[in-house]
Amino acid sequence: TLNFDQAYARYSNTYQDSLALYISTDCGTTFTKIAFYKDAALKTTADETTAFTPSTANHWCGTGGFADCIEVDLSAYAGESSVKIMWENISNWGNNLYIDNINVTGIAGAAPVAEFTAAKTSACEDESVSLTDASTNTPTSWAWSATPSAGVTFSPSNTAQNPSVSFANSGTYTVELTATNATGSDTETKTDYITVEGIPTVTIAINASENIICDGENVDFTATPSNQGSTSTINWYVNDVLQATTGTSFSSSTLQDNDEVKARIIAEYTCGNDTAFSGIETIAVEDVLDAGINITSTSTTICAGDPVTFDATLSNEGTSNVIEWYVNNSLEGSTGASFTTSTLSDGDIVKARVIATYSCGKDTTMSNEIQIAVGSLPKPEITISALATSICPGDDLDFNAVVTNEGISSLISWYINDVAQASTGDSFTASGLSDGDVVKAKVVATYSCGVDSSESNELTIVVSTVQNPEISITTSETNVCEGAGVLVDATISNAGTTLID
Repeated sequence: TLNFDQAYARYSNTYQDSLALYISTDCGTTFTKIAFYKDAALKTTADETTAFTPSTANHWCGTGGFADCIEVDLSAYAGESSVKIMWENISNWGNNLYIDNINVTGIAGAAPVAEFTAAKTSACEDESVSLTDASTNTPTSWAWSATPSAGVTFSPSNTAQNPSVSFANSGTYTVELTATNATGSDTETKTDYITVEGIPTVTIAINASENIICDGENVDFTATPSNQGSTSTINWYVNDVLQATTGTSFSSSTLQDNDEVKARIIAEYTCGNDTAFSGIETIAVEDVLDAGINITSTSTTICAGDPVTFDATLSNEGTSNVIEWYVNNSLEGSTGASFTTSTLSDGDIVKARVIATYSCGKDTTMSNEIQIAVGSLPKPEITISALATSICPGDDLDFNAVVTNEGISSLISWYINDVAQASTGDSFTASGLSDGDVVKAKVVATYSCGVDSSESNELTIVVSTVQNPEISITTSETNVCEGAGVLVDATISNAGTTLID
């Protein structure tokens, strides 16, 4: 600090002098003006129009109610080895100016001893931490730094004496202060001084006890969080609707097909909180399906003893299926998709039942019904007739056959005296018959279930020879009176087919 006394009485407010103060740090080669005084800052007594000479103590600064003595802070030059101070009187016809009692005071120069403290040594990301300079020996400048430096911000700057610092990234930081004055500098390094915590990223995963269920079946969900913090809250959602249950477990027996279940965690940390949703568990709800069964057969019209095979076709099959076969509502021993039997009777009805097992239960369904027609082997019947059974020698005779139950097809053969004739069909003309010849026919009928035959009735032919007719008469009376009637009867033999009286 520079102190000196001044005594000055100006001539008037128009004519007054000034005082400039200069300093040099290079032994006077160059000077820098550091202060300038005039008028009220310089005047120590009343104006004088004659040459002024201080003669009393009241003529000097700090007395009489005029200017104080001048004091200049030279701290900026502490430690400099060659300082020169120069006063310059700037004359403006003012009056005489006096200075006296020049003193430079201070302490011997010493470099700072750097030291500092932090308001806290555990902080959160982006939290502001106050730093306080505790250095000694009066530093005049400060330089702060932190390692690692990425994401570190000093406010208002890292050259402030007592800044605050914030850290964008979590980790452990070394903080350093360099304190400087005119004499020198010192650095204080505090290794791993401030620990910065971030907000962890919370995650949560959920698992369902099963994803495919039956209607009304209970499903248990379990949540597994990570980085859940000191405290956490887990909420459950079904189709984005918040449920009343909280915690790591959630159960429901009212889920519908395609319902979506998820969880959300809100985790609390020292430095804040984080929220995360889990993935989605989609639930499939299965119904008990309606099983379907349809049967077909190799034939619906058979002969007795013929085998028939029935096949079943299923729809909406279950995980396992049992097929039962019924004949006239009686359960047969056979199971499976096919059933073969050769014991069916005419009119028998065959059907099947499926018992389908699903993950959510069973369903039983009867199939369509198939009625079987079993054909028997009918007996054909054949009857023959002729226009006459008595003929004359050499006459031709026509015969006709009538067949019943003739089947799909039939063949008629004719016989004379058991000798097969060349003619076939339902009519036959015989020539050269002899008396006593026997004529008959035989039919062979073909049916869907086989072939059967039958013989007709027999016709015996009488061949007559030409005979002389004979006639004799008788009367009731041989002696009668004239004019009386007599009854005459004629008896004829070999009368032939006509008589001529």
